[in-house]
Formats: sequence, structure tokens, C-alpha cells
Amino acid sequence: MLGILRKKKTMKRILWGLAIIIIPAFVLWGAGNNSKKKLPYNQIGTIDGAVIPVDDFIKSVQDTRVSLFLNYFNQPETLRGFQNDSALINRLTWDNLIMTEKAKKERLSVSDEEVVNFVTQHPLFARGGIFDDKLYNYILRNSLGMMPRAFEESVRNLLIYAKYREGIVGSVIVSEEELREVYKKETEKVKLYYVVIDRSLYTEIAEVSEDEIDAFYEKNKDRFKEPGEGEAPERIKTKDEVTDSIVRSLKDKKSRGLAKEAAEDIYKIAEDKGRSLKNSLKKYRSQKKLRRKQNNRKKDILELRKTELISRSDYVDGVGESRNIVEEAFKLEIGKVSKPIVIRKGFALIEPIKFQLMDEEEFEKQKETRRAQALATKQIAAFQNWLNKERANTTLAVDLSKL
Repeated sequence: MLGILRKKKTMKRILWGLAIIIIPAFVLWGAGNNSKKKLPYNQIGTIDGAVIPVDDFIKSVQDTRVSLFLNYFNQPETLRGFQNDSALINRLTWDNLIMTEKAKKERLSVSDEEVVNFVTQHPLFARGGIFDDKLYNYILRNSLGMMPRAFEESVRNLLIYAKYREGIVGSVIVSEEELREVYKKETEKVKLYYVVIDRSLYTEIAEVSEDEIDAFYEKNKDRFKEPGEGEAPERIKTKDEVTDSIVRSLKDKKSRGLAKEAAEDIYKIAEDKGRSLKNSLKKYRSQKKLRRKQNNRKKDILELRKTELISRSDYVDGVGESRNIVEEAFKLEIGKVSKPIVIRKGFALIEPIKFQLMDEEEFEKQKETRRAQALATKQIAAFQNWLNKERANTTLAVDLSKL
């Protein structure tokens, strides 16, 4: 085929990026492989009942490495990490073999001309925007350790994978409504008041009785087993040995309950009289006879806080990731207090002050770029769903993680 490359004078433009296997973050799992070592097996497993010989797997490993090289040639550190990740290599190889078996049944093929077009258009082999035969041979020899014929057959396989993948995701579309919703969630912002009901503030006032400790110990004895030393048998720790950990566990559970109760009480005050979050907190403190500080703690009890304009991807002090509270805020009217929202520290209540909605004019400017991004994300998800279903129709005779 290299002869064809040398004689080729016209080059058709193709999106070479789509011809390489897309490797999303969630595919980076599995096990390892060294394609050069001999394996003590004659088959790797089955796909749709067809036996996959070890030799086929090893040949496909080469295709996987070629695809990584072509896709990440301009990101050397990333490429090095992938190529040294035997877990990634083996899992991608198995997934490629799933597509290979499917493509065989559909008699998918790739012509010499398609291979030529791909190779001559790939920027890795170009100088000044023109395919360079000497550069091509140099890279194959020194970077991949491959002869042109072997490399071109790997490219042919990659193009078959790409064709098959296109058949899976080709019908995926992004509607105007979906696109608008994605853009809204990325650009909408809200300014709000909020209060964090931190369960740790209630730990010291949560009471645990001796009866509760006894009941917990009897119910969870299996958790307190420890292996014996030497010839000594396994034993269960005594209640006295584990009392401290039991108390911590019970206090943690009770403190969450107390925090939830406090959050619900504040919400009821706001709901009953249509009070603001600030006034509801004031009323709650008065009813419970709470001071601004408790037991000389440095942190204020139920402190009213205020954000600047925040989006769903921001971080909020005391809350953490803002997605949940921003989502809830857009369900409310300005001045309305939310129901208790679960956060990592306990619970939060919010009150929107100001909304910043999506910019329609800016949306129109970015629409097509955003559509391409959303489409790529949706196609990756569709392809991953297909793979997950097809993996269920495979068996592995070996543990890929130990190859």
C-alpha cells in the first residue's frame, strides 16, 4: 500500500479525529497486558459464542496501541501514561474485539483508498501541510517499531471500528430544547441567602443512654470481631472495649437527626408566616433560646450567609459543591425559603435574592459550537451504553487484570 501512498497526488479531506477510537474517561478501567510475552492460554474468551484465540487478542493489542499513538501523538505525557497503563490497553483491546466480531457479521470493510486518505491526511505525517513519505517511514520505524504494511493494516482495522461506531451513534441528535437546557444549566446564576445546619454542632448535645449502647452492641457484635493471635481463636471485643466507638456512631446518627429537626423547624416558621430566612432564624433562636455562640465555640450557630452570583459549578463556603442548592434556588421565587436541602455537613436552607438568566443573544452566537460539544457527549454516552450491553454477551477465560 505504501506504493499507493507515494503515487497519491490528491488528498481528500476527512475528520481523522472521528476515525480514532474515542476514549472517554469512564472507559479507563480494566486490566493489563504485555503483547510481547507468551501467554499460557490458547483462548481469551468468547464474544457472542465465538471463541477468541490468544493470537487474535495480541494482534488487536497492536491496533489499540496504534490508535492511542495516533490520537495522542501531540500530548506525549498523556500518551506515555496511556501506553504504560496495561489495564487500559487490555480493556480497550477487548472492546475492539467486540466491535470486530460485530463488523464481521455485517461484512464491513475499508478500501485501500480509505486507508490512503487517512494516512496522508493525518497531521503526524505532514510537513508544511503535505504528506512526507520519509517522515512517515521514520516515525513508523522509530516511534512504533512497525513496518508500513503492518501499520496500514492496523489503520484499516481502526477505520472499521470507526465505521461500526458511526452506525451506533450516527442517529444521535441534540434537539434545540436539549441544547437550550444544557446552556441554561451552564450559564444561569443566582445570588442567595443561606444557612448551614451543621450536624457537628449538635454532636455535643446529642445524648446516648447505657441502654442504647447495650442494644447497639448486641445487634452489631459481628462488627467487633477480631482475629486471634497465633493459635488463639477469633474473639469478639467486649462492650467496654468498643463503647467509645459505639457512642461516636450513635452520636453521629443522632446529631444528623437533630440537625434535620432544626432545619425543618426553621422552614416551618418561614412557611407559616411567609418570613424571610433572616427573620425565621431570629424567631427560631428566640424560641429555642439560642445565643449567637454556644459553649464558647468559635463558629456561630445558624449563621445567615450570603453568596455572590453563583452557577451550578461553583463552590459555596460551608456547603461545598453548589449544584444542589442552585437547582433548588431556580425552583423558588425571590424571597421564598427552601425546604431543607441535604448537604455533606448536614442540611441547608436557602432564599434566592437575584437570578441571572441565560443570555439569549450569546446563546445564538455559541449555539453551533455548543451543539457539537453536546452531540459528542451524547454520542459517547450512547456508545458506552451499547458497549455495556454487548459486554454481557461475552465471557473471559482469563483474568485480564493478571495478563
